[in-house]
Amino acid sequence: MSTNASRNWVGQTWHPEFVCECADERCIETLELSLAEYESIRASPIRFPVKVGHDYPEFERVVALSDGYAVVEKIGAAAEVAKTLDPRSRVKGGSLGLTSRTSRVSPSSRT
Repeated sequence: MSTNASRNWVGQTWHPEFVCECADERCIETLELSLAEYESIRASPIRFPVKVGHDYPEFERVVALSDGYAVVEKIGAAAEVAKTLDPRSRVKGGSLGLTSRTSRVSPSSRT
C-alpha cells in the first residue's frame, strides 16, 4: 500500500475523539468523527464541528448535521475573526496534520 493510500485509509477509518469546538470555553464534550471528516470541515476557516445543540445563532449557523455532531459556520464579524485566527491559513496546504485538538481557543477570540 502506498503512503498516500495508507493515509487516506487511516483518515477515513480512524475516529479519534475531538473536543467540541463550540464557543463555550468550558465545554469538554467530545465528538467522534473520522480524521477525514474533521479535515473536511476545518478546510473552511469559518466552519467548526460542535455537539448538536451547542450552536450560538447570534454569530453562527448550523450548516450540516451528522450522527452526534453539527457543523456550524461563523457569520458576520465572527467569521472575520475566525478567518484571521485560523492557523491553517498560515500553513502551506491548509492542513496542520493534527490527529486531535489539544488546545482550546476562547470564545471571545473565536467569535
